[in-house]
Amino acid sequence: MRLIFILLVVVVLGYVIFKNRTFDFFSIAVISSFLYFYPGLYGKVFYYYTSISMDGYDISTMVYLCLSIYLILLIFFMWINDHNYIKFNNKIIAGVYNDEFSRFYERSEDVVVFILEVIGIICSIYTLYRYRGFWNNFDKVALLEGANRITEYFKYISLFTFVYAFVSDGKLKTIIRLISIYLMMVTFLLGHRSFFAIGLITICAYYFSRAGKKRFFEVISDHKKMFIIIVVAALFFLFVKNVFMFIMNGRFDLIKQRLTDIDYYINSLTRTEANIIMYNVQNVIESKLQYSFVDSLKEFVYLIPFLGKNLRENTSLVSFSDVLNMHFNVRFDEGIGLGSTYIGEIYAHGGIVFVLIEICILFFFISVMNRLSKSVKHGLDYTIVGITLTYFTFYIHRNSLINLLTMVRSYLYLWIVLKLLKTFLYRKVENRYLVEYNEKIKLEQN
Repeated sequence: MRLIFILLVVVVLGYVIFKNRTFDFFSIAVISSFLYFYPGLYGKVFYYYTSISMDGYDISTMVYLCLSIYLILLIFFMWINDHNYIKFNNKIIAGVYNDEFSRFYERSEDVVVFILEVIGIICSIYTLYRYRGFWNNFDKVALLEGANRITEYFKYISLFTFVYAFVSDGKLKTIIRLISIYLMMVTFLLGHRSFFAIGLITICAYYFSRAGKKRFFEVISDHKKMFIIIVVAALFFLFVKNVFMFIMNGRFDLIKQRLTDIDYYINSLTRTEANIIMYNVQNVIESKLQYSFVDSLKEFVYLIPFLGKNLRENTSLVSFSDVLNMHFNVRFDEGIGLGSTYIGEIYAHGGIVFVLIEICILFFFISVMNRLSKSVKHGLDYTIVGITLTYFTFYIHRNSLINLLTMVRSYLYLWIVLKLLKTFLYRKVENRYLVEYNEKIKLEQN
Protein backbone atom coordinates (compact mmCIF):
# COMPACT_ATOMS: atom_id res chain seq x y z
CA MET A 1 0.00 0.00 0.00
CA ARG A 2 2.92 2.32 0.70
CA LEU A 3 4.22 1.82 -2.87
CA ILE A 4 0.80 2.73 -4.30
CA PHE A 5 0.77 5.85 -2.14
CA ILE A 6 4.27 6.84 -3.35
CA LEU A 7 3.17 6.31 -6.96
CA LEU A 8 0.13 8.55 -6.43
CA VAL A 9 2.31 11.27 -4.89
CA VAL A 10 4.61 11.13 -7.93
CA VAL A 11 1.64 11.27 -10.33
CA VAL A 12 -0.11 14.19 -8.64
CA LEU A 13 3.12 16.19 -8.25
CA GLY A 14 4.08 15.41 -11.83
CA TYR A 15 0.70 16.63 -13.08
CA VAL A 16 1.15 20.01 -11.39
CA ILE A 17 4.84 20.42 -12.23
CA PHE A 18 4.94 19.27 -15.87
CA LYS A 19 1.38 19.84 -17.12
CA ASN A 20 0.82 23.00 -19.16
CA ARG A 21 -1.94 24.44 -16.98
CA THR A 22 -2.93 27.51 -14.99
CA PHE A 23 -1.57 27.53 -11.45
CA ASP A 24 -4.60 27.55 -9.17
CA PHE A 25 -5.79 26.48 -5.74
CA PHE A 26 -5.81 22.84 -6.79
CA SER A 27 -2.07 23.32 -7.20
CA ILE A 28 -2.01 24.62 -3.62
CA ALA A 29 -3.94 21.51 -2.53
CA VAL A 30 -1.31 19.29 -4.16
CA ILE A 31 1.58 21.13 -2.50
CA SER A 32 -0.24 21.06 0.84
CA SER A 33 -0.91 17.32 0.53
CA PHE A 34 2.77 16.66 -0.10
CA LEU A 35 3.84 18.79 2.89
CA TYR A 36 1.39 17.08 5.24
CA PHE A 37 1.53 13.54 3.82
CA TYR A 38 5.28 13.21 3.34
CA PRO A 39 5.77 10.98 6.45
CA GLY A 40 3.93 8.37 4.38
CA LEU A 41 6.84 8.31 1.91
CA TYR A 42 9.18 6.71 4.45
CA GLY A 43 6.39 4.95 6.32
CA LYS A 44 7.12 6.16 9.84
CA VAL A 45 5.46 8.53 12.28
CA PHE A 46 7.40 10.39 14.95
CA TYR A 47 5.87 12.35 17.79
CA TYR A 48 7.33 14.58 20.49
CA TYR A 49 5.20 13.77 23.50
CA THR A 50 5.40 9.99 23.54
CA SER A 51 8.11 7.55 24.55
CA ILE A 52 8.49 6.11 21.05
CA SER A 53 11.99 5.32 19.85
CA MET A 54 13.87 7.44 17.34
CA ASP A 55 12.81 4.96 14.66
CA GLY A 56 9.15 5.90 15.08
CA TYR A 57 6.38 3.44 14.29
CA ASP A 58 4.86 2.14 11.10
CA ILE A 59 1.97 3.86 9.35
CA SER A 60 -0.99 1.50 9.05
CA THR A 61 -2.49 0.21 5.80
CA MET A 62 -5.82 1.94 6.46
CA VAL A 63 -4.07 5.31 6.86
CA TYR A 64 -2.43 4.77 3.48
CA LEU A 65 -5.81 3.88 2.00
CA CYS A 66 -7.37 7.14 3.26
CA LEU A 67 -4.45 9.21 1.99
CA SER A 68 -4.58 7.43 -1.36
CA ILE A 69 -8.30 8.12 -1.74
CA TYR A 70 -7.64 11.78 -1.04
CA LEU A 71 -4.94 11.94 -3.73
CA ILE A 72 -6.98 10.00 -6.31
CA LEU A 73 -9.98 12.29 -5.87
CA LEU A 74 -7.69 15.33 -5.87
CA ILE A 75 -6.19 14.52 -9.26
CA PHE A 76 -9.62 13.54 -10.64
CA PHE A 77 -11.28 16.81 -9.64
CA MET A 78 -8.22 18.77 -10.74
CA TRP A 79 -8.42 17.15 -14.18
CA ILE A 80 -12.18 17.88 -14.36
CA ASN A 81 -11.47 21.45 -13.31
CA ASP A 82 -8.85 21.85 -16.06
CA HIS A 83 -11.17 20.57 -18.80
CA ASN A 84 -14.56 22.03 -17.82
CA TYR A 85 -14.82 25.74 -17.43
CA ILE A 86 -17.51 26.99 -15.02
CA LYS A 87 -18.43 30.58 -15.81
CA PHE A 88 -19.49 33.16 -13.25
CA ASN A 89 -20.84 36.62 -13.82
CA ASN A 90 -19.49 39.25 -11.48
CA LYS A 91 -21.61 42.32 -12.20
CA ILE A 92 -20.73 44.90 -9.61
CA ILE A 93 -22.21 48.14 -10.96
CA ALA A 94 -25.82 48.28 -12.11
CA GLY A 95 -25.93 50.83 -14.89
CA VAL A 96 -23.19 52.77 -16.64
CA TYR A 97 -22.43 56.42 -15.91
CA ASN A 98 -18.95 57.44 -16.96
CA ASP A 99 -15.35 56.40 -16.50
CA GLU A 100 -14.73 58.86 -13.69
CA PHE A 101 -17.67 57.60 -11.68
CA SER A 102 -16.67 53.95 -12.26
CA ARG A 103 -13.12 54.71 -11.12
CA PHE A 104 -14.48 56.15 -7.89
CA TYR A 105 -16.29 52.88 -7.26
CA GLU A 106 -13.00 51.05 -7.67
CA ARG A 107 -11.12 53.47 -5.38
CA SER A 108 -13.79 53.21 -2.68
CA GLU A 109 -12.46 49.73 -1.85
CA ASP A 110 -9.16 51.28 -0.78
CA VAL A 111 -11.02 53.77 1.38
CA VAL A 112 -13.06 51.17 3.28
CA VAL A 113 -10.01 48.90 3.74
CA PHE A 114 -8.04 51.87 5.07
CA ILE A 115 -10.85 52.45 7.60
CA LEU A 116 -10.62 48.77 8.59
CA GLU A 117 -6.85 49.14 9.03
CA VAL A 118 -7.36 52.10 11.34
CA ILE A 119 -9.63 49.86 13.42
CA GLY A 120 -6.91 47.21 13.22
CA ILE A 121 -4.33 49.65 14.58
CA ILE A 122 -6.62 50.44 17.52
CA CYS A 123 -7.10 46.71 18.11
CA SER A 124 -3.32 46.18 17.96
CA ILE A 125 -2.75 48.86 20.61
CA TYR A 126 -5.38 47.22 22.81
CA THR A 127 -3.84 43.77 22.21
CA LEU A 128 -0.32 44.94 23.02
CA TYR A 129 -1.61 46.64 26.17
CA ARG A 130 -3.52 43.51 27.21
CA TYR A 131 -0.44 41.34 26.71
CA ARG A 132 2.10 43.87 28.01
CA GLY A 133 5.41 42.29 28.81
CA PHE A 134 4.88 39.35 26.42
CA TRP A 135 8.18 40.13 24.65
CA ASN A 136 10.30 39.20 27.67
CA ASN A 137 7.96 36.57 29.06
CA PHE A 138 6.53 34.91 25.98
CA ASP A 139 4.02 32.13 26.66
CA LYS A 140 1.73 31.32 23.76
CA VAL A 141 -0.55 29.15 25.88
CA ALA A 142 -1.13 32.08 28.25
CA LEU A 143 -1.71 34.40 25.29
CA LEU A 144 -4.36 32.08 23.88
CA GLU A 145 -6.07 31.77 27.26
CA GLY A 146 -6.16 35.57 27.59
CA ALA A 147 -7.75 36.09 24.18
CA ASN A 148 -11.10 37.82 23.76
CA ARG A 149 -13.23 38.93 20.82
CA ILE A 150 -11.08 42.01 20.14
CA THR A 151 -7.77 40.13 20.14
CA GLU A 152 -9.30 37.42 17.95
CA TYR A 153 -10.67 39.84 15.38
CA PHE A 154 -7.38 41.70 15.37
CA LYS A 155 -5.80 38.59 13.79
CA TYR A 156 -8.57 38.32 11.19
CA ILE A 157 -8.30 42.02 10.32
CA SER A 158 -4.55 41.60 10.02
CA LEU A 159 -4.80 38.74 7.52
CA PHE A 160 -7.70 40.23 5.55
CA THR A 161 -6.00 43.59 5.03
CA PHE A 162 -2.62 41.94 4.35
CA VAL A 163 -4.06 39.92 1.47
CA TYR A 164 -6.10 42.83 0.09
CA ALA A 165 -3.11 45.17 0.22
CA PHE A 166 -1.00 42.98 -2.05
CA VAL A 167 -3.66 41.89 -4.55
CA SER A 168 -5.00 45.40 -5.21
CA ASP A 169 -3.43 48.31 -7.01
CA GLY A 170 -5.27 51.46 -6.00
CA LYS A 171 -4.01 54.96 -5.25
CA LEU A 172 -3.76 54.20 -1.54
CA LYS A 173 -1.82 50.95 -2.03
CA THR A 174 1.42 52.21 -0.44
CA ILE A 175 -0.11 53.33 2.85
CA ILE A 176 -2.42 50.32 2.93
CA ARG A 177 0.50 47.94 2.42
CA LEU A 178 2.63 49.61 5.09
CA ILE A 179 -0.17 49.41 7.65
CA SER A 180 -0.96 45.81 6.71
CA ILE A 181 2.69 44.84 7.22
CA TYR A 182 2.64 46.45 10.67
CA LEU A 183 -0.55 44.57 11.61
CA MET A 184 0.89 41.29 10.35
CA MET A 185 4.15 41.84 12.24
CA VAL A 186 2.27 42.29 15.50
CA THR A 187 0.22 39.17 14.76
CA PHE A 188 3.40 37.22 14.02
CA LEU A 189 5.11 38.38 17.22
CA LEU A 190 2.10 37.17 19.18
CA GLY A 191 3.02 33.68 17.95
CA HIS A 192 0.31 33.38 15.28
CA ARG A 193 2.65 32.44 12.44
CA SER A 194 -0.04 30.62 10.46
CA PHE A 195 -1.76 33.91 9.58
CA PHE A 196 1.35 35.12 7.78
CA ALA A 197 1.69 31.77 6.00
CA ILE A 198 -1.95 31.81 4.87
CA GLY A 199 -1.65 35.40 3.69
CA LEU A 200 1.54 34.71 1.74
CA ILE A 201 0.01 31.63 0.05
CA THR A 202 -3.15 33.53 -0.93
CA ILE A 203 -1.14 36.41 -2.40
CA CYS A 204 1.23 34.12 -4.31
CA ALA A 205 -1.71 32.12 -5.70
CA TYR A 206 -3.17 35.37 -7.04
CA TYR A 207 -0.05 36.29 -9.02
CA PHE A 208 0.85 32.75 -10.10
CA SER A 209 -2.67 32.14 -11.45
CA ARG A 210 -2.48 35.24 -13.61
CA ALA A 211 0.56 33.89 -15.46
CA GLY A 212 -1.82 31.87 -17.66
CA LYS A 213 -1.32 28.30 -18.84
CA LYS A 214 2.32 27.46 -18.23
CA ARG A 215 4.39 24.69 -16.73
CA PHE A 216 5.25 25.16 -13.09
CA PHE A 217 8.92 25.85 -13.78
CA GLU A 218 7.92 28.61 -16.18
CA VAL A 219 5.67 30.17 -13.55
CA ILE A 220 8.57 30.10 -11.08
CA SER A 221 10.84 31.67 -13.70
CA ASP A 222 8.33 34.52 -14.13
CA HIS A 223 8.12 35.09 -10.37
CA LYS A 224 11.64 34.31 -9.12
CA LYS A 225 11.60 36.81 -6.25
CA MET A 226 8.23 35.64 -4.97
CA PHE A 227 9.32 31.99 -5.16
CA ILE A 228 12.52 32.76 -3.20
CA ILE A 229 10.41 34.50 -0.53
CA ILE A 230 8.20 31.40 -0.28
CA VAL A 231 11.19 29.05 0.10
CA VAL A 232 12.87 31.27 2.69
CA ALA A 233 9.60 31.63 4.62
CA ALA A 234 9.05 27.85 4.55
CA LEU A 235 12.55 27.15 5.91
CA PHE A 236 12.09 29.89 8.49
CA PHE A 237 8.81 28.41 9.73
CA LEU A 238 10.31 24.91 9.76
CA PHE A 239 13.52 25.58 11.68
CA VAL A 240 12.73 28.72 13.69
CA LYS A 241 9.38 27.48 15.02
CA ASN A 242 11.01 25.52 17.85
CA VAL A 243 13.24 28.42 18.95
CA PHE A 244 10.65 31.18 18.56
CA MET A 245 9.86 31.22 22.28
CA PHE A 246 13.57 31.65 23.09
CA ILE A 247 13.80 34.55 20.61
CA MET A 248 10.85 36.28 22.25
CA ASN A 249 12.26 35.68 25.74
CA GLY A 250 15.80 36.77 24.82
CA ARG A 251 17.34 33.35 25.54
CA PHE A 252 19.95 33.66 22.82
CA ASP A 253 22.26 31.11 24.45
CA LEU A 254 19.62 28.40 23.96
CA ILE A 255 19.00 29.60 20.39
CA LYS A 256 22.70 29.20 19.56
CA GLN A 257 22.77 25.81 21.26
CA ARG A 258 19.90 24.49 19.18
CA LEU A 259 20.85 26.03 15.85
CA THR A 260 24.40 24.63 16.06
CA ASP A 261 23.20 21.11 16.90
CA ILE A 262 22.73 18.84 13.86
CA ASP A 263 20.22 16.74 15.81
CA TYR A 264 17.96 19.79 16.03
CA TYR A 265 17.64 19.92 12.25
CA ILE A 266 17.05 16.17 12.04
CA ASN A 267 14.30 16.41 14.66
CA SER A 268 12.82 19.45 12.89
CA LEU A 269 12.54 17.43 9.68
CA THR A 270 11.31 14.18 11.21
CA ARG A 271 9.05 15.52 13.96
CA THR A 272 7.20 18.29 12.21
CA GLU A 273 3.55 19.28 12.29
CA ALA A 274 3.01 16.79 9.45
CA ASN A 275 4.03 13.99 11.81
CA ILE A 276 1.63 15.22 14.46
CA ILE A 277 -1.23 15.27 11.94
CA MET A 278 -0.30 11.79 10.70
CA TYR A 279 -0.13 10.70 14.33
CA ASN A 280 -3.69 11.98 14.78
CA VAL A 281 -4.97 10.13 11.70
CA GLN A 282 -3.28 6.92 12.80
CA ASN A 283 -4.70 7.11 16.31
CA VAL A 284 -8.25 7.78 15.09
CA ILE A 285 -8.16 4.83 12.70
CA GLU A 286 -6.39 2.31 14.93
CA SER A 287 -8.50 3.13 18.00
CA LYS A 288 -11.72 3.13 15.93
CA LEU A 289 -12.59 6.49 17.49
CA GLN A 290 -16.15 7.46 16.59
CA TYR A 291 -17.55 10.95 16.18
CA SER A 292 -20.85 10.77 14.38
CA PHE A 293 -21.72 12.84 11.35
CA VAL A 294 -24.83 13.99 13.23
CA ASP A 295 -22.63 15.48 15.97
CA SER A 296 -20.66 17.35 13.29
CA LEU A 297 -23.92 18.74 11.92
CA LYS A 298 -24.95 19.82 15.43
CA GLU A 299 -21.74 21.86 15.59
CA PHE A 300 -23.14 24.07 12.85
CA VAL A 301 -25.24 25.83 15.50
CA TYR A 302 -21.94 27.37 16.62
CA LEU A 303 -21.98 29.35 13.36
CA ILE A 304 -25.14 31.25 14.31
CA PRO A 305 -24.16 34.94 14.45
CA PHE A 306 -23.75 36.40 17.95
CA LEU A 307 -25.07 33.21 19.61
CA GLY A 308 -22.49 30.67 18.49
CA LYS A 309 -19.95 31.25 21.26
CA ASN A 310 -22.59 31.12 24.00
CA LEU A 311 -24.06 27.95 22.53
CA ARG A 312 -20.61 26.37 22.45
CA GLU A 313 -20.04 27.21 26.11
CA ASN A 314 -23.52 26.19 27.32
CA THR A 315 -24.12 22.92 25.47
CA SER A 316 -22.79 19.50 26.33
CA LEU A 317 -21.61 18.79 22.79
CA VAL A 318 -17.85 18.25 22.64
CA SER A 319 -16.06 19.12 19.40
CA PHE A 320 -14.07 16.52 17.49
CA SER A 321 -10.82 18.39 18.20
CA ASP A 322 -11.47 18.21 21.95
CA VAL A 323 -12.39 14.52 21.74
CA LEU A 324 -9.16 13.87 19.84
CA ASN A 325 -7.05 15.74 22.38
CA MET A 326 -8.75 14.14 25.39
CA HIS A 327 -8.02 10.67 24.03
CA PHE A 328 -4.48 11.05 22.70
CA ASN A 329 -2.85 14.23 24.00
CA VAL A 330 -0.83 13.56 27.15
CA ARG A 331 -0.24 17.31 27.61
CA PHE A 332 -3.82 18.47 27.07
CA ASP A 333 -4.13 19.61 30.70
CA GLU A 334 -1.15 21.94 30.15
CA GLY A 335 -3.04 23.75 27.39
CA ILE A 336 -0.83 22.30 24.64
CA GLY A 337 -2.94 21.04 21.73
CA LEU A 338 -2.41 18.33 19.14
CA GLY A 339 -4.16 20.24 16.43
CA SER A 340 -6.76 18.24 14.60
CA THR A 341 -7.16 16.18 11.44
CA TYR A 342 -9.79 16.59 8.75
CA ILE A 343 -9.20 13.10 7.33
CA GLY A 344 -9.33 11.60 10.81
CA GLU A 345 -12.57 13.44 11.50
CA ILE A 346 -14.38 12.21 8.39
CA TYR A 347 -13.11 8.67 9.02
CA ALA A 348 -14.55 8.89 12.54
CA HIS A 349 -17.95 9.68 10.98
CA GLY A 350 -18.30 6.18 9.60
CA GLY A 351 -15.17 4.75 8.07
CA ILE A 352 -13.94 4.66 4.50
CA VAL A 353 -17.38 5.31 2.95
CA PHE A 354 -17.61 8.71 4.64
CA VAL A 355 -14.04 9.48 3.58
CA LEU A 356 -15.08 8.96 -0.06
CA ILE A 357 -18.29 10.99 0.19
CA GLU A 358 -16.98 13.93 2.18
CA ILE A 359 -13.78 14.34 0.17
CA CYS A 360 -15.87 14.44 -3.01
CA ILE A 361 -18.01 17.20 -1.47
CA LEU A 362 -14.85 19.06 -0.40
CA PHE A 363 -13.29 18.99 -3.87
CA PHE A 364 -16.53 19.98 -5.55
CA PHE A 365 -16.67 23.02 -3.26
CA ILE A 366 -13.02 23.82 -4.02
CA SER A 367 -13.70 23.46 -7.76
CA VAL A 368 -16.56 25.98 -7.65
CA MET A 369 -14.64 28.44 -5.47
CA ASN A 370 -11.50 28.02 -7.58
CA ARG A 371 -13.38 29.07 -10.71
CA LEU A 372 -14.92 31.94 -8.80
CA SER A 373 -11.44 33.15 -7.78
CA LYS A 374 -10.57 33.51 -11.47
CA SER A 375 -13.69 35.48 -12.33
CA VAL A 376 -13.83 38.04 -9.52
CA LYS A 377 -12.35 41.37 -10.54
CA HIS A 378 -12.15 43.33 -7.33
CA GLY A 379 -9.77 43.16 -4.37
CA LEU A 380 -12.40 42.62 -1.69
CA ASP A 381 -14.03 39.77 -3.59
CA TYR A 382 -10.75 38.00 -4.34
CA THR A 383 -9.61 38.48 -0.73
CA ILE A 384 -12.56 36.59 0.77
CA VAL A 385 -12.55 33.90 -1.92
CA GLY A 386 -8.75 33.50 -1.80
CA ILE A 387 -8.55 33.25 1.99
CA THR A 388 -11.41 30.72 2.04
CA LEU A 389 -9.69 28.60 -0.61
CA THR A 390 -6.35 28.71 1.21
CA TYR A 391 -8.01 27.45 4.37
CA PHE A 392 -9.73 24.62 2.49
CA THR A 393 -6.75 23.60 0.35
CA PHE A 394 -3.69 24.25 2.49
CA TYR A 395 -4.81 24.61 6.10
CA ILE A 396 -7.45 21.89 6.08
CA HIS A 397 -5.28 18.91 7.05
CA ARG A 398 -4.59 20.25 10.54
CA ASN A 399 -8.17 21.34 11.23
CA SER A 400 -11.67 20.05 11.77
CA LEU A 401 -14.51 21.26 9.55
CA ILE A 402 -16.17 23.42 12.20
CA ASN A 403 -12.90 25.21 12.99
CA LEU A 404 -12.43 26.03 9.32
CA LEU A 405 -15.99 27.29 8.94
CA THR A 406 -15.75 29.38 12.11
CA MET A 407 -12.61 31.13 10.87
CA VAL A 408 -14.03 31.68 7.38
CA ARG A 409 -17.20 33.11 8.94
CA SER A 410 -15.11 35.81 10.66
CA TYR A 411 -13.60 36.90 7.33
CA LEU A 412 -17.06 36.81 5.79
CA TYR A 413 -18.26 39.23 8.46
CA LEU A 414 -15.44 41.62 7.56
CA TRP A 415 -16.22 41.30 3.86
CA ILE A 416 -19.94 42.00 4.39
CA VAL A 417 -19.26 45.08 6.53
CA LEU A 418 -16.78 46.46 3.99
CA LYS A 419 -19.13 45.81 1.07
CA LEU A 420 -21.96 47.60 2.91
CA LEU A 421 -19.69 50.54 3.72
CA LYS A 422 -18.51 50.64 0.11
CA THR A 423 -22.12 50.62 -1.12
CA PHE A 424 -22.95 53.46 1.28
CA LEU A 425 -20.10 55.56 -0.12
CA TYR A 426 -21.13 54.62 -3.64
CA ARG A 427 -24.76 55.68 -3.08
CA LYS A 428 -23.66 58.99 -1.58
CA VAL A 429 -21.54 59.84 -4.60
CA GLU A 430 -24.12 58.38 -6.98
CA ASN A 431 -26.85 60.67 -5.62
CA ARG A 432 -24.56 63.70 -5.84
CA TYR A 433 -23.54 62.75 -9.36
CA LEU A 434 -27.14 62.28 -10.49
CA VAL A 435 -28.15 65.67 -9.07
CA GLU A 436 -25.27 67.35 -10.92
CA TYR A 437 -26.08 65.36 -14.06
CA ASN A 438 -29.78 66.37 -13.99
CA GLU A 439 -28.90 70.03 -13.44
CA LYS A 440 -26.53 69.85 -16.40
CA ILE A 441 -29.29 68.38 -18.63
CA LYS A 442 -31.71 71.12 -17.57
CA LEU A 443 -29.18 73.80 -18.41
CA GLU A 444 -28.57 72.27 -21.82
CA GLN A 445 -32.32 72.10 -22.51
CA ASN A 446 -32.77 75.73 -21.56
